[in-house]
Amino acid sequence: MSGVKKDSLRVSLEEGPRLYRWIAGLTALLVWPFVRVDTLQLDIARRTRTAVVIANHRSLFDAAVGLIAFHRLKRYPRVIVASHWFARRGTGPLLRMAGAIPMDRENPSMHLEAAKQVLDAGIPVLVLPEGRLSGEEGQPTSTGEFKTGAARLAAHCEVGVWPLALVGTDETWPRGSRTPRLGSRRSRRVVLLGHEQIIDVNDDFRASTEELRAAVLDLLEDAVARTNHE
Repeated sequence: MSGVKKDSLRVSLEEGPRLYRWIAGLTALLVWPFVRVDTLQLDIARRTRTAVVIANHRSLFDAAVGLIAFHRLKRYPRVIVASHWFARRGTGPLLRMAGAIPMDRENPSMHLEAAKQVLDAGIPVLVLPEGRLSGEEGQPTSTGEFKTGAARLAAHCEVGVWPLALVGTDETWPRGSRTPRLGSRRSRRVVLLGHEQIIDVNDDFRASTEELRAAVLDLLEDAVARTNHE
């Protein structure tokens, strides 16, 4: 998919389409017997109309945890995903069903326009600022470099950014593995921890991005500490 047609960026402004909600609920049901998913400090999502949401990205299991967390909140953000994933037989239909927004790196103004429609309608937009699976193996508080896209989007749409941190997902679905390692009887645990504030950004996108990354790193330290003490 070398480009994205403008017609493909027409977005539904219903936050939680029925099939999206159904898949999120089914994911929670399927994961429950194997993995304990703790979603902590997320009340701000109930009090905030909309925001750009960011999170670190260590594992393919991050998607399952995100679905479970937002289903518990009854919020259903749209995800910005590189456009080539929409061309794949396995992922394209699922992304369209979830109302994901394709990002064409050659024409970023197009996904900014689509995301602004969504945010203006009060629907959160999720961005993974590392852009790929990142973080050093065995070091759960590490991340990759954050790209400036989330800060640019938030500034363009005049909304804040809500950072999240995920810990333990890479133990459940290690990088390079084709399938998750679920274990048995809820023997695995993952934690999703939300920041206590919505962070404002400014036109210094690099500085704002470093502030956002620092917030995620602090959350990761906190999430690991909580996990170790329980």
